[in-house]
Amino acid sequence: MKKVIIIGAGTAGLAAGIRLKTLGFNVDIYEKNEKVGGRMYQIEEQGFKFDVGPTIIMMKKEEFKREY
Repeated sequence: MKKVIIIGAGTAGLAAGIRLKTLGFNVDIYEKNEKVGGRMYQIEEQGFKFDVGPTIIMMKKEEFKREY
């Protein structure tokens, strides 16, 4: 069985890992942060939770280029 190492457990890394696993690869995913999800995360402040991920997904291409 071939082994694949994925660096980053954001949405793309997780999706790639799932696809490769279903194709029979042995997959290891490494993430530097405490939680997986990449830009899909929540900010918790003063008892409130804010979803950050939808902002990235719904952003227009021009806005995305300007921000990143």
